Amino acid sequence: MKFNLKKLFIIIGSVLFTFSSLAASDVYDEIQTIESKKEELLRARNGDYGQEDEIRRRADAEFKIESDRIDEELLRIAEKDSDGRMLADVRKRRLEEKEKIRKEIYDRAEKEIAALRNGDSGKEKEILSQIRELQNQLKRKRVLSSADDPRILEVSTYAGDMYYWNAKTRFYIGSDFIFGQTVNAEYKRLTGKAPASITQADSKTYNDYLDTVDYYDEMLKSSKGSIALEIEYVVEACPDDQPSVYKVTIYDIRYVNAAKNEVLQRFTPVTTTYLYKVLPAVDIRSVDAKYTGNKTITTYPQNEGSYTGNKTVTPDQNTTVNTTTVNKSRGNDFILLGTSSCFIPYYYDMGISADEVYVPNTNVYFALSVTDLLFARFDLDFFPVPGHFEGYTCPEEMVTMIGCSIGIYKQWKSLCFWASAGCGIGSSDGLSSPDATDHQAMIVYGKFDAGIDWYVTKWLCLNTGMDLRIVEGIGVLPCPFVGCAINFDPFF
Repeated sequence: MKFNLKKLFIIIGSVLFTFSSLAASDVYDEIQTIESKKEELLRARNGDYGQEDEIRRRADAEFKIESDRIDEELLRIAEKDSDGRMLADVRKRRLEEKEKIRKEIYDRAEKEIAALRNGDSGKEKEILSQIRELQNQLKRKRVLSSADDPRILEVSTYAGDMYYWNAKTRFYIGSDFIFGQTVNAEYKRLTGKAPASITQADSKTYNDYLDTVDYYDEMLKSSKGSIALEIEYVVEACPDDQPSVYKVTIYDIRYVNAAKNEVLQRFTPVTTTYLYKVLPAVDIRSVDAKYTGNKTITTYPQNEGSYTGNKTVTPDQNTTVNTTTVNKSRGNDFILLGTSSCFIPYYYDMGISADEVYVPNTNVYFALSVTDLLFARFDLDFFPVPGHFEGYTCPEEMVTMIGCSIGIYKQWKSLCFWASAGCGIGSSDGLSSPDATDHQAMIVYGKFDAGIDWYVTKWLCLNTGMDLRIVEGIGVLPCPFVGCAINFDPFF
């Protein structure tokens, strides 16, 4: 994925807008309501499971009462031998009666427990009925317009040689990216006019063509314009054997003139079906349905895409959903604003006690992906230095360093492995050297970094690594570091 320079200038505004658009995302809200109801069902069911021991205790108590009743029945004359003892056949008869009663009591208890496990209790039936009703309400055809959610349409430049606007659509559920597709807007279809020939058209025709392009360019790029992109789609819950998976079917993508309610241009979806999985998944199947060994996984034809988190499976892959819970994928883009603590080895006199091995250093950085392989980084360091070193004098024993670097990175699940190289300059009000103008000096440095970023969530990551820094007048400093950062990319 290519980096969009516009992200650099609208981070704060876009974050605020994204939150407001999420609030208006009815599909996302409906799915969250269904998932909440499922969790409510499990809480009710788990609470009922806690009653299993109570049901068995009641069965034990009832059987003991019945057993004692049989044992305490007085023997009739015909039930005794000549010595007044119970006949063997009478004892056998009573044992058989006890066994019959025991079987009735415990069969009834097991049926009651099975009803709890299968969600057949009154409360569970009510919640399950609500879930099915919400799922039925979710499954309806919807139309999403760029006038309501500007994120679904990104118009860049007008290609004067091809007579269309370069444009892309990106479809989201909440903040989760589902799919993207090129939707170049053709001049002739949008305006109903043939484009003018630059070399052959007369002045009036040519100027009219230029004015029309300017007008429609503004309409396409403005959320208040009459030209909008619409996506017609349906979201439906998959069967219970695919917990928390929702099937997204794209029926139509089109440009419309909202003022005239007129379709101007249509696009065939590259892939019509995607699977959206909410994590962590909530499995509401009964215990018997899960563990009888007859579990089946519903699959869709192989020309359909599969979506889990932010990962889109290519059409030629099997779209069977893996029910193993995985962390939601973030994609490859990142915009990190973070801080780290670097530990500088005690290789030179820092004016501190000699038994200290490392000196802490505070760093603030901004890093962003440029391509799927490359990233850029900008650093601000508050770097401790000796009071005197290699002809330099620094009474504050601290310089401010500014630098930049370029590097490569590789994503693997929730980890990002990276390495970079860069350079920078450092100075302070008191830093001076004999040959510096006005006794103010500047030092330069180069550095090589390598590290690992661990994405705890899609927007928070922890990092650690090694910074090999070469500072003028000081030398080579291998410095380990740890830190954390906020990733702003999920908010776009």
